[in-house]
Amino acid sequence: MINLLFKEEKEKNKKERNLKILLIWEVYFIWFSLFFLIFLSLIYIFLFLNFEKTKIVYSEKSKVLEFSYFQEIKEKKENLSQLFPRIFNFLPEENLVENLDFLLKIKPETIDYLELSLNQENQVFLRIFASKRDDLLAWKEKIEKEKKILDFNFPLEALFQKENIDLTVSFKIKK
Repeated sequence: MINLLFKEEKEKNKKERNLKILLIWEVYFIWFSLFFLIFLSLIYIFLFLNFEKTKIVYSEKSKVLEFSYFQEIKEKKENLSQLFPRIFNFLPEENLVENLDFLLKIKPETIDYLELSLNQENQVFLRIFASKRDDLLAWKEKIEKEKKILDFNFPLEALFQKENIDLTVSFKIKK
């Protein structure tokens, strides 16, 4: 095909064609930007909803863990009540497990706790049975090192027996 247009018209047509191509690319760019923004906003919404879902699940699990923590405290209280068959006067329930938990931690297998009595001044009377004097002295050293203990009273008569020692000790618990 022979182009019979003048040079000015050819340039004008070329500019118009270039302008049309540029306009088409601008429209493509605008559409691409719009879809890209929509895509980014969808990703943001997705991540935000996942974060909220995770937060809700975490709060539910923390409630469950908190419930299980209180269950553990109740179990410890039951263990204490089995360990000490007779508890006469005791502190409020929430302090009992916390204040006496250290007794279980320092208790060797050769010493048995027989009786426990607490009064309102946090004075504890603990009757124990030790099979050997050495075990009793080791337990005495551990309980004297305990930071929760004040005014630890240990009967000296117990030191004269070598085996099968039954005695009552008293001490105060820090508040």
